[in-house]
Amino acid sequence: MSSSVDGRDDLAALIAKAAALLPAQGPIDVFIHHNTLHAFEHEIFEEAVIHAASVFGTEPFLPESRYREELARERIRVSDLEAVLATQDPDLLAAPLAGGRITVRDLQRALLLHPVRQESDTAVRWTLTETDVLERFREDLSEEVRRWLLVEDAHAIDGRRRLADVEDEAARDVTFRRALDAADLERRACSDLWHACVEVVASSRRTVAHGRPPVRHRDLIRSIEPTIDTDDLVHPLIIRLCAAYLDQGVASWPMPHREQGLLEAAVALYGNPLGPVEPWARRLPAALRACHGLSAERVIEGEMDRCGVPATEREPFVTHSLLALRGWAGMIRQFEKRPDRVPVTSVPARLADFLALRLVLDRVAAEWAALRLGVRPSGRAGVDLAVWRNELKDRFPARRGPGTLARAFLLHQVSQIVGLSGRDVRALDENEVLRLEHAIASFDSTQRRRLFHLAYERRHRIMVLDALTAHDAAAAPASPAPAAQVVLCIDERVESFRRHVEELGRGVETFGAAGFFAVPMYYRGIDDWHTAPLCPIVIRPVHTVVEVPEEDCAEGHRRLVRLRRRYGRVAETLTSGSRTLLRGGLFTAVAGSIAAVPLVARVAFPRLAARIGQSAVALARGRISTRLALFRAPDAAPLPDGTAAGFDVAEMAASVRRLLEDIGLTDRLARLVAIVGHGSSSRNNPHESAYDCGACGGGKGGANARAFALMANDDRVRAHLAATGLVIPEDTRFLGGMLDTCSNAVTWFDVERLPASHRPDAARLREVCDEATALDAQERCRRFETAPFGLTPREALAHVEARSVDLAQVRPELGHATNAVAVIGRRRRTRGLFLDRRAFLVSYDPTADVDGAILARTLAAVGPVGAGINLEYFFSTIDQVGYGCGTKLPHNITGLIGVMDGHASDLRTGLPRQMVEIHEPVRLLIVIEATPAVILAAAERAPVVKNLVLNGWVQLVAWSPGGDGLSVFEHGSFRPYEPEGTRIAVVDRSRDWYRGHREHLPPARVLAGTAAAHGRAGGGAA
Repeated sequence: MSSSVDGRDDLAALIAKAAALLPAQGPIDVFIHHNTLHAFEHEIFEEAVIHAASVFGTEPFLPESRYREELARERIRVSDLEAVLATQDPDLLAAPLAGGRITVRDLQRALLLHPVRQESDTAVRWTLTETDVLERFREDLSEEVRRWLLVEDAHAIDGRRRLADVEDEAARDVTFRRALDAADLERRACSDLWHACVEVVASSRRTVAHGRPPVRHRDLIRSIEPTIDTDDLVHPLIIRLCAAYLDQGVASWPMPHREQGLLEAAVALYGNPLGPVEPWARRLPAALRACHGLSAERVIEGEMDRCGVPATEREPFVTHSLLALRGWAGMIRQFEKRPDRVPVTSVPARLADFLALRLVLDRVAAEWAALRLGVRPSGRAGVDLAVWRNELKDRFPARRGPGTLARAFLLHQVSQIVGLSGRDVRALDENEVLRLEHAIASFDSTQRRRLFHLAYERRHRIMVLDALTAHDAAAAPASPAPAAQVVLCIDERVESFRRHVEELGRGVETFGAAGFFAVPMYYRGIDDWHTAPLCPIVIRPVHTVVEVPEEDCAEGHRRLVRLRRRYGRVAETLTSGSRTLLRGGLFTAVAGSIAAVPLVARVAFPRLAARIGQSAVALARGRISTRLALFRAPDAAPLPDGTAAGFDVAEMAASVRRLLEDIGLTDRLARLVAIVGHGSSSRNNPHESAYDCGACGGGKGGANARAFALMANDDRVRAHLAATGLVIPEDTRFLGGMLDTCSNAVTWFDVERLPASHRPDAARLREVCDEATALDAQERCRRFETAPFGLTPREALAHVEARSVDLAQVRPELGHATNAVAVIGRRRRTRGLFLDRRAFLVSYDPTADVDGAILARTLAAVGPVGAGINLEYFFSTIDQVGYGCGTKLPHNITGLIGVMDGHASDLRTGLPRQMVEIHEPVRLLIVIEATPAVILAAAERAPVVKNLVLNGWVQLVAWSPGGDGLSVFEHGSFRPYEPEGTRIAVVDRSRDWYRGHREHLPPARVLAGTAAAHGRAGGGAA
């Protein structure tokens, strides 16, 4: 097996392959949305989700019942099912079944439109006894099929003529009424069909599937004795060890020997006779002592040899052992790969250490279980697990298929929905019966849900593309002289804010760009204790920027730091004392009653309590002006971590050029250009950073916006840009800001640095943004069940402010729960289109991108961010426990790195139910204003995007810049899109469309937005 002396190369490859399946979620304070199934991106999407479900034991699609509910309310239409069914293998669909009476297509269509139940023999007996399934046909049969099944009864009509052959309608009705003269006709026909199904099933062969036994001892043991689960023994201990090892300062003292790695730390802690006291762990100290001084790889090899794992099973053995606690294993892996994202203290974490420790614990637990099951020990070495493993595999039970009654009951249901009578079924020979059963089994729930999901996405795609086509006629050229321009993040939550800014008709033009604004950096704010990367996860910054006090405020800042340190020492003393017996009791009695006052206030009056707290902080801090230590001399030495302390002029100019070219804003610059990042602030919310900017790696984008504005205002940068052909007008000034998507507050940076001539422009822009945030809050409130309809914009703003600071609020905001679309192109083609906060809006001018280079780098930055957000929401909705992290309510933060259910569980990765409960899981529909050739060439330049596109992880549409329509990328090529309809709802303002609705809404044309684009509208909001 080995390619080296001790096999370490092969073992490293096995661990690396298994590691690719682990969650890529880092510490929770930098929660970064990513494709949950990133390891499967090389596979076609529909195949990948099914494959992943078999690996992780999860669901590939929504429950079938959910899709049928959507079909009933016409969110899915029969025409959608017909369309996706037609895309399947035509030869397979045309294959005859039941002696040529039906085709595979007939069968699959019937199974999609009519639910069937797969039950065990026991359940069928209950159904036959307690219900009337043998007396009445299904209620969902069409009248034609029902009549056919009735007249097929030999006692009803001689000659068994089809009613369709009776051409005269009156004669047909008479024939049918005569057939009904026998009161028990339906009962006899249904019963006859049942007996026919039982007869043909009983006479046909039934196969037995033996299945492969599992590779882990735990799973083998459970297959023989379900009451013994060694994971229940091992997991509490390994969870405690991992939590202590990765702890970021929550524990009173750090885990000893952390610097030596997890395995050696565990050996030092539990390798003595006074180690674990649980009965199963009695042999654990000796097992751990035997690992002392050995590499993790040596321990892993030894454990697999001792457990008798053959070379052919080592890969699945390693994989399943790591996936048994994939949250903790994944966090260990993230600490190993990205130590720069660790909140406080990086530790030498290695996945190999985790696996070695896991295998030692698993082996000790398996030996204990073997003794419990009566296996005799083989000398001092204890149980020979290699021999016992083979015995367990020999005893692994065979997997039997459904029994006779279950097969007959399923055939009875299917026969009804495809129109096979008892005589038709009896006419089938054994091979035809088996072929029919095989066709039914092949089109199982997974395959039905696959087609349902494709139909679900198809209906959404039609709704969006038809709206874009209809609205395109109202597109207008951009205003030649905008009063101001605002560049915001592409985030779909910003879509409504942009729309309301434009509806106000104050001459403000908006753009969308990835929210790090081409300024990737490590950043430490004045109150931060460490730097954090602010850029997409695929980028590792090489610059560090620090916020520092202005020179005239430096002394005040130093006094404030001293005050905070004194406060910290006092707080630490009180905290430590609270854990002692005497002082803890006294502290609880006194401080507990005092702490109850602000606690009650935060729950009962969250907004008022927050404002009082903010005022107190402002009073204590005073006014301390700050600046960014942004500029770096070309010959400056790097920082100890190897990064550069700021940017030099050339680097700053490159960032400014990159953003302005990407969004098509190299000319027509207004007097004031605002760069507005975004973030989210909420109280008591472990997933707060998941609401922050995905393009900033789960951080807040205000620092990037501020840095960009300072760069673009720098005379040295402007001179450098002018020398290379990009001239920023002298009277253009940039202003940084940040939008809080939870409280809807907008913060502006460095306003005092603007020239006096531009401060009135900034004041006017601030007024527009204040009005827009109130309107945006009103639109957001329609989604909250606790927000009554009819709130005015100001009342809605107060409501969202209160939600953001409410200690008891589990839904401070709904995050990206509405994301579904990304439009990359000129704003003029979507301005005035209500997109229901569902669209990432990326500014891109195809007329300025001759060779597609801008689109390539736009896709490289936007593609992974948008797709990562979309796919994490997709999978956390599809399986809220397997891929998501269930409900927030039992979550506890552990070690500042993640959340567990209760006091000990696997780390819960993915999104909680409260973040996805209104989400529609559809793959991101990316509409790009470019020709198909340019798009495919751009995707080729961005490998991370290429896989997403070619393998169908996103839906791709080309939107002709010349107005020649849309083309959908399907099965490896673009195909022209034919709109299903060309009409679109038209309203005066957005609120006229969303008022009184909580559900997802289709697009609509908003006249105030389109009129403002034409330069005709003005006025404010109600």
